[in-house]
Amino acid sequence: MSVRTGWALSLHPPPRLGKQKVEDVPAMLLKPPTGTAQLLSRWHAASEQSGWPAHHQWWTAAVDALIDAMAGDAADPVAAAERLGCERATAGIRLRDSLADLDVGMELLKVRLTARARLAGAMSGGWADSVTGWLGRGQPSCVDSLTQLSTREYLATRLDELYSESPERVGVLRDRRVLAVVAVRPSPDSLVTERRMVGVGQVLSSVFSHGETRSRVAPNVAVALAFRDDSLNDLLVGLQLELSWSGLSASPAGARTWLEPLPPGIDQLAEFFDDLAR
Repeated sequence: MSVRTGWALSLHPPPRLGKQKVEDVPAMLLKPPTGTAQLLSRWHAASEQSGWPAHHQWWTAAVDALIDAMAGDAADPVAAAERLGCERATAGIRLRDSLADLDVGMELLKVRLTARARLAGAMSGGWADSVTGWLGRGQPSCVDSLTQLSTREYLATRLDELYSESPERVGVLRDRRVLAVVAVRPSPDSLVTERRMVGVGQVLSSVFSHGETRSRVAPNVAVALAFRDDSLNDLLVGLQLELSWSGLSASPAGARTWLEPLPPGIDQLAEFFDDLAR
């Protein structure tokens, strides 16, 4: 994640702004809301029309909480927007899509322009904190708790960002990046598989330790988003050696490694990850 700047990427607004007071909440609206259920339905429909990513579920309880808070139900709208941002990141939704959706909701609710920046900043903060692990609750939600690798949702978000930066140069991206894959033999005992994947996570983190995204994409598969450069062959040799030293290459774990080209697009990313486990 890039350097955190300003309160838009912090857990709380700076002291000079203070916590949003309950009695100030109604002032965020130019006119009273027309009913939570109706607003929820209108927001959902408008968001889908404006380009909400179809492969992501839109509704979450945090949406209801934000509507209620902005309508002045004695809840903190800044905290509600931050929570929604966190949940959007956990679901693998890009920040720009999350903010665009929030803007749709604020327009429907006729939120004052001065309040929109605060809510957008809070959502950005929640989103970034979920991704970088600054939630203050110990374990960042974008990290698999056992292997300490990032989740497949985080990797999907990362790939989506890379593909979106220059859609016309996806071919170049696929020439420069590749997934180094490690798959272990799944056991009928899920705890045995988990123990094997803990070892895989340690090996991947040891070998790919220069900023590469390392993710668990299936119960028995982990990957590193590596660069296709002169060091790749040495990294693969080191990966195979460490798997062997850790006993993961031998039976019954039977860890296998290979290079997997990036998919031509992100539309079928879930199926792509699932195929790696087969």
